[in-house]
Amino acid sequence: MFTARHDGRLWTPHITTLFPGGHQEAPGVLRNRVRQDLETIRRLRNRVAHHEPIFTRNLAADLRTIFDLIEMRSPETADLARILEDATQILSERP
Repeated sequence: MFTARHDGRLWTPHITTLFPGGHQEAPGVLRNRVRQDLETIRRLRNRVAHHEPIFTRNLAADLRTIFDLIEMRSPETADLARILEDATQILSERP
């Protein structure tokens, strides 16, 4: 859904409404950023779901990507997610 094919009808007129935190970017740039961020998250999820190693990934960067995407959609939800998440502490204790 986040391909350029849907720019005319879907993303160009509506993406800044759906992602108000990304309003400073042009619709095409914002759509591409969201697509790339979702792809990063999907790959991480797939590795975890298939019990594949994630030790070589920059998990702190993955977490930032997740929070950046949530923040673009809803700052209030991002604040709540930051309160509820444990990953930051776990990553800080990583050897």
